[in-house]
Amino acid sequence: MKDKVSVIIPCYNQGSFLKEAVDSIIAQTYTNWECIIVNDGSTDNTEEVAKAYLKDDVRFIYIKQENKGVPGARNTGLELCTGDYIQFLDADDALHMQKLEKHLEILQKSGLSKHDLIVSYSAYSYGEHMNIYNTFLNPANCRFQSDNPLKEIVLNWENIISIPTHAYFFTTNIFRNKGLRFDEKITTCEDIDCWIRILQLKPHLLFIGEQLAYYRNSPGTMSKNLEKVWKGHVQVMEKHMALSGSGTDLYKWARYKKNEVLFRYKQIGKMDWFYKLYFAKGLFSYYRARLFSKLHLTK
Repeated sequence: MKDKVSVIIPCYNQGSFLKEAVDSIIAQTYTNWECIIVNDGSTDNTEEVAKAYLKDDVRFIYIKQENKGVPGARNTGLELCTGDYIQFLDADDALHMQKLEKHLEILQKSGLSKHDLIVSYSAYSYGEHMNIYNTFLNPANCRFQSDNPLKEIVLNWENIISIPTHAYFFTTNIFRNKGLRFDEKITTCEDIDCWIRILQLKPHLLFIGEQLAYYRNSPGTMSKNLEKVWKGHVQVMEKHMALSGSGTDLYKWARYKKNEVLFRYKQIGKMDWFYKLYFAKGLFSYYRARLFSKLHLTK
């Protein structure tokens, strides 16, 4: 019997895009999958859209819960899944029709099995807000470049390397046997936290250069959530500083990244003094710009 893939779709008030996400699963050339749609307390038409698929296809599972946020919704899906592999998909994104097939092909060619700890991931493309398949921008770097991906993901995430959740493809045992779940106390950048913990397990990494995931570009989304983004990123770094302990490489990387994020988002007062000195040249430019701005306003 062919291996089963569990696709987990958390959805909170994204009923307008959910059909497109689910249709990209139905279109998959690999057909032995289950799709778990987790309605995370939506108040829109999410339930109506999801239940329409239950009537004709037994591969769909639908559950509604009180709002827990994306980490909690994904964890619910992980508790329910029965597949050998995990494919996450946010309700406003979509997959290329061959994504599942391509990941399983590269796994087979690698000589590894579903019993190994494997993280397979692909390239992806940005799509327009109202037409995700009309891609207009390709990510500059969506692949780990060194033999130390843990160091890369801590130091370079967001400003050098960025891989969306649905670009990944996991063996289920990473979550089932190792007990990994998304941290529900982290409401933004929870994926970074999870990937750090996964990479600490030193899984096999397999990359597919084809763009097999479509990421919807929603105008204004990032600018509306800048504060949440930097606070979430700092929260993740502080968590791993505490868990790893001072003196470890992970502590050093996380401490640097925490201060780099604070500097990049202009939260200078929250930086450690050492890193204020480290970023002194940039700080001089920052304060000079603020001074000139104030002088201009007083004229």
